[in-house]
Amino acid sequence: MSDQKNIKYEHTLADLLQFDESDLDLNAQGQMSERQRKNLRRQQRKVALNNLAGLVVGIGLSALFTAILFSQLAEPDAGWVLLALMIVPIAITIWFSYRLLRGTLQTLRDLEGQQIDAIEGRIALDLKVDSNTNAGSSTVRYTVTIEDQTFEIEKPLFLALKNGDPYLIYYAPNTRQILAIEWLREDHPFTSDQSDQDEASAFDEVPKRLRQS
Repeated sequence: MSDQKNIKYEHTLADLLQFDESDLDLNAQGQMSERQRKNLRRQQRKVALNNLAGLVVGIGLSALFTAILFSQLAEPDAGWVLLALMIVPIAITIWFSYRLLRGTLQTLRDLEGQQIDAIEGRIALDLKVDSNTNAGSSTVRYTVTIEDQTFEIEKPLFLALKNGDPYLIYYAPNTRQILAIEWLREDHPFTSDQSDQDEASAFDEVPKRLRQS
């Protein structure tokens, strides 16, 4: 029964990140599969759209403040105030322009290089709440840390990962997008009576495909 649960859990990870054994075989050789290239493009399009929305907001506010500024030229004091306030939308425009350009260049480098990096170890999950007191809302960021690397992930993957368990993570080196994850525990983690020695032994085991490559 435990073996079936283990297999089901591995399938859950594969479904969330949309990879299979053929992708993992290529990843073990340091290569990115065509499926993962498509996933990377799709994920980065989502990020680009978010940055583009912020850029449009910044440009719109800049245009609005400029129009108001020209309408208030007869009032020198008001003009200086509006000119000072324009720093905010200009800063927003510059920031999202930078993020959009950087994300595009990073994605292009990952797609052109077609290389993939890997890191192995026990993970630490964390979430951070960024509160926006003015808007009365908050944003939750989900992260996973392995060795000295921290990755921002989406909530479904965050909930699927097991804090403290060992994993092998494959990721794109420039965008740092996680493309596949292998769970390294083989000591029936769904039972609660396993010893620390069993956990350490499972952590030291290397996936078969890495031993063969």
